[in-house]
Amino acid sequence: MEKNGEVTVYYPNGRMMSKKTFKKGVPHGEAITYYETGMIKCRRNYVEGLKEGERFKYFETGKMALKEFYVKGMREGEKTTYYPNGEIETVGHYKEDRKHGEFILYNNKGEVDERVHYENGHRID
Repeated sequence: MEKNGEVTVYYPNGRMMSKKTFKKGVPHGEAITYYETGMIKCRRNYVEGLKEGERFKYFETGKMALKEFYVKGMREGEKTTYYPNGEIETVGHYKEDRKHGEFILYNNKGEVDERVHYENGHRID
C-alpha cells in the first residue's frame, strides 16, 4: 500500500524520532528528524521525492551544524557547516550537486585555515 500523509516514527522511550509527509508513496513536504532527547536533528523539504529547498542540521544542543540548499534533489548554492561552538567551519558553493567555486575552511576560532577552489567537482588549485 502506498504511503500518503504524515508518517511518524518513535523511539522506544516514546519520543518522536521522525516525521515525514508522503504523497503517492514518495516524500513530499517537510521532513524532520529528532534526537532521542527531543531536539531537532535535521529539517528538510521534499517535492515529489526529491530534496528541495533549505536543509538544516543541528547539534543536540540546538545549535546549527549545517545549512545547505537543494534544487530538484541536487545541492545548489551555498553550503555552510558549523563547529559545535557556533563558529563557521566551512563555506562553499555547489552547482548541480558538485563543489564549484571557492571553499573556505576555518578553524574553531573563526580564523581562515585554507581556501580551496573547485570547478564542477574537481579541485583546481
